[in-house]
Amino acid sequence: YDSTGPTVSSTSPSNSATSVIAQNSTISVTFSEAISTSTITTNTSCSGSFQVSSDGFSNCLQMSSAPVASNSNKTFTVSPSSMLASNTTYKIRFSTAVKDSVGNALSSQYTQANGFTTETYITKTGSISSNETWSKSSGNYYVTGNILVANGATLSIDAGTSIKFATGTYLKVEGYLVAQGSSGDLIGFIADDDSTSKSHWLGIYIRSTGKTTYDSNMNYSSGSILKYAKVSNAERGIYAYDTSFLIQYSEFDRNTKAIEIRKTDNLTIKDSTFSNNDYGIWSEYQPSDGDSYGQITDTYITSNTFSNNTNAIDLIMNQADFNNLNIDNNTIKNNSTGIDFGGGGYGPRVHSAYFKNNIIDNNTLGVNLNRIYGTGSNTVLTYPVVFSNNYVINNDNALYLEYSPSVKIKIINNIFKTNGNGIEFVGSPSSSNHLIINNYISANGKHVYINGSSSYNPSNMNFDNNTFDGNPSTEFIHIKYGSGHNFNYNNFPSTSKFYIKNESTNLIDAENTYWSTTNTSTLNSLIYDYNDDFDLGLVDYSPYLSSLNTDAPIFPPPDPSASAGSSSFTLSWSANSE
Repeated sequence: YDSTGPTVSSTSPSNSATSVIAQNSTISVTFSEAISTSTITTNTSCSGSFQVSSDGFSNCLQMSSAPVASNSNKTFTVSPSSMLASNTTYKIRFSTAVKDSVGNALSSQYTQANGFTTETYITKTGSISSNETWSKSSGNYYVTGNILVANGATLSIDAGTSIKFATGTYLKVEGYLVAQGSSGDLIGFIADDDSTSKSHWLGIYIRSTGKTTYDSNMNYSSGSILKYAKVSNAERGIYAYDTSFLIQYSEFDRNTKAIEIRKTDNLTIKDSTFSNNDYGIWSEYQPSDGDSYGQITDTYITSNTFSNNTNAIDLIMNQADFNNLNIDNNTIKNNSTGIDFGGGGYGPRVHSAYFKNNIIDNNTLGVNLNRIYGTGSNTVLTYPVVFSNNYVINNDNALYLEYSPSVKIKIINNIFKTNGNGIEFVGSPSSSNHLIINNYISANGKHVYINGSSSYNPSNMNFDNNTFDGNPSTEFIHIKYGSGHNFNYNNFPSTSKFYIKNESTNLIDAENTYWSTTNTSTLNSLIYDYNDDFDLGLVDYSPYLSSLNTDAPIFPPPDPSASAGSSSFTLSWSANSE
């Protein structure tokens, strides 16, 4: 026969706990045995069996709902209906009305000896019309309603300050936001609870009157800045509209869109990390929210790290102009798509866009140079889009090219080493006169795949001084559509696969290329064209080179090996043919 009453095993928050989170907090108790759920009650008059009070139990906290049982009815959890008071001590008490499952009561009333003390915090909402500083020493800042930093006012935020946003709230900056943390003490712009939602709050909106001012060397001089900060759980972490803005040494994690840029001029994003966002840096195709869209000028996205995002960088606009877009020295790894530029219906215009010195590694798709409508205003560049000196490695597919009827693209001095296809023309790739030069291309799939349709296809693609390497599962180069394609002065390794499979009806110029053989019978067997199907175009490979083209990238040295000594490693390899 059980005659032993239950006891309190633990509480959360525990006795003497400090800095307890005040917003969306829960309070729980675990008993020594299963409890009859009907005996756990709460009310504000402190007559319930489960009581939480800050005034000696004259009044008790109102809870949002009845206690929730778990752990085989040993644990009970309640949620206060409103935010706990700042820097306040609360105590938890259980009366002898609490009974176990067979009716044994708590032997005596239980009351926490010291209670628990909440964090120090300040709540914020409304307009800031004069200069104001938020500091770590004042505690956390809870944004309970939308905030406007009015034109002419500056909101300064000190290192280590945490700003926690309620669901659906935003910070709009028409004056200046000066948020400068430090490497060891980031400023936090985060959700006001432990939400894993990517759109718990709406974001920070930087407007045209909140510009950053730079000196002659493009260093920060005055105005708005975000430096050493963390932004998470927002619909749009930063929305920069018709403005300049500097973002540096900051972290963007678990946002729907970490940063949206629209009509910006002199926007710099550098030395920052982007992880677990739907979009890292994004521009909308054709907005319908009341803010217009237009030319994006002098954009510098440099030395950032993007990982585990759906789209790391996704920049599209409907026929508006990218002028002096610079995406360089970034590490873009383990995303679904690394760089997606262009696209939408018609795509943007481009005055000048440069993608250089990036490491684009282990993404599902490395780079998508998508639909580009036309050239930007006043451009005189032969190649408005230049993709140069990038490492595009270990991606499922390396580079897609699509619709670009009047904008020529130069792809130069890159290393492509991919699990799938290397350079592929997809969708409706009505383009002409791109220059693909001095690249090293190694792929398990097709190294170059020129696809399309009879109505929409590329023409006059120029592949010069490239080195094609590896052992593809199919052919090195597959041409299905288009005319005027040239493959000159390239190097190919010895292989048993087709070098070129020409399924178009047009002539392919592949002269002055090194094929690792000078035997014409062997060459004919490694090229699929008119000689195999009289409905197809011919591949003209004569004259051909009898030695490697040393102006193209070198092949990797064969047979590398390493041996360990007592205090060093020795690397050795066979000499290149070059």
